[in-house]
Amino acid sequence: MQVCFLLLDVYLLQQLADKAAEVLAFLERMFATLTKSVDKPGENGTAAAADGEGSPAKGEWPNKRSARRPPTEISPDEVRGALNLYKAKLSLAGDASKSSKREIKTALAACKPDTTGLFLKCQLEYLRQNYRKAIKLLNNSCQPKGEKDLAVAALYFNNMGCIHHCMGRHAAAAFYFTKALAENDHVYATAPREGSGVALPAYACDRRAELAYNRALQHLYGGRPEAAFHDFLGAVALMHRQPRLWLRMGEACAAAHSKGAGAATDTLAGPGALTDAVIGRAATRRLVLPATDLAGRTDAAKAAAAEGADEGAAAAAAAAVAAAAEAAAAEPSPTLAYGIKCLRNALALCDAQLAAAAAPEYAALAASSAQGTLASTDAHSLHLHTVHRLSLLQLAWASLESSDPLHAFAWASQLLAADALTPTHKLFAHLYAADALCALSRPQEALDHLTSAMQLDVPAADPAAAEAAADGVAAASGRNPYSPIPQTAQAAASAAARVVLSTNLATAHILAGDLPSASAAVRQALALQPDNRHALLCRVYLDLRQGNVEAARAILHAQRVPASPS
Repeated sequence: MQVCFLLLDVYLLQQLADKAAEVLAFLERMFATLTKSVDKPGENGTAAAADGEGSPAKGEWPNKRSARRPPTEISPDEVRGALNLYKAKLSLAGDASKSSKREIKTALAACKPDTTGLFLKCQLEYLRQNYRKAIKLLNNSCQPKGEKDLAVAALYFNNMGCIHHCMGRHAAAAFYFTKALAENDHVYATAPREGSGVALPAYACDRRAELAYNRALQHLYGGRPEAAFHDFLGAVALMHRQPRLWLRMGEACAAAHSKGAGAATDTLAGPGALTDAVIGRAATRRLVLPATDLAGRTDAAKAAAAEGADEGAAAAAAAAVAAAAEAAAAEPSPTLAYGIKCLRNALALCDAQLAAAAAPEYAALAASSAQGTLASTDAHSLHLHTVHRLSLLQLAWASLESSDPLHAFAWASQLLAADALTPTHKLFAHLYAADALCALSRPQEALDHLTSAMQLDVPAADPAAAEAAADGVAAASGRNPYSPIPQTAQAAASAAARVVLSTNLATAHILAGDLPSASAAVRQALALQPDNRHALLCRVYLDLRQGNVEAARAILHAQRVPASPS
């Protein structure tokens, strides 16, 4: 029986609900057989004990000759309570619907109010989005003295972190996950040792990887991609076969890259400025446009070149660069190149697991999910399909950022070939494909993708609502699907998408030599967002191409960097 309970725990941890249900049904049949009454009616209508033995006392196993007593010291009441709790766990693991919620309440009502039961009640309210009630139940689940579960403190802080995550309080959630990691490390450090390792009860309570993943997710939501990346690395040891982990690591690398690019842009120009600085006065006054250092040299190499160092200094700088490269190879850093590797890992794992499971198509799974008839195995397949599509989307964006338009177009085309794409995925896939085709000098094909994107169901917005979306956010929405644009108001978000589409359409028309169509697209973008940086730059370029130098100069003067106070 203890082995069956252990197997049940393993199946639940692996999220194999069907196999766990089979083991639970076997345990229930075994329990019913072992606790079956052995009494038979006597001659006078009263019950006489079989074989001259009395009925077993409450909480004890029957001791009869025809069957051995179960080889365990657990009482029948404890087994019955454990079976009820495992029923509740299995129902919770199956995305509890209304019927399963009633089953959970019935099962938990028959159990004594121990820590596990209170945790399950808390999880039930958590799934029903009653977060305040879940916190109240969680605070009542304090471990009494003498209870053997070593992981209660870590689980308490972990559940508090999960609740605050769903409430959108990511800083508080990160704090609770940090406390959970500290409690987990304390249990692991103070556990008795057996030879060179730790005792099995303490090892079974170790949840370091899951807690690190949870905290990394909060760092990612909170705008700290570097910290998120290092926490994700801590979860790789146990969760390396989960595609979602590699997708999140790729997202952290992409966020770190975007954060660095945004910081560089902020240092070059103020908000909404088209110029970097103003030099000189009167007739010698000049507007300086932003520029970036594309040489890619290290600080050591730049210092050596600036000082005119001799061959020894150059060799020392080269050795420093080589040492830095070796250190970077030993400990991964959240670079865009490493993020592409992570996303390709997620893609490969999704393909392998979907092929092994012979999973149905995404459209059928999505329809079953909408109807509430999705099985647990199919739910996992739907999750794999979702991760696969997000990985393709991120790979297309990362390839564009890495100046690799050929691969970017391949990833975007593969995503567009998938069935039942959401409008958001279609929008970004068409944008990335058009961007890649423009870089490959194929503007006519880019125009086809942009035209298809313009025909998607993106709600129109009035110019007043369009101005609510910042220029930087609008630009990010056309480059990164994880930008803050979906979190803004719906009107501003749709306007930002329209502006990006119109600006890109103007760029494609310019590459194709159709300046009148490009001017019309720019006017459409500026009607929605008059201060959009990319649309204004496109307007300046078109004015210069058409000989309207004064109009271009007026736009640059209106968007110049304000003079610094003397």
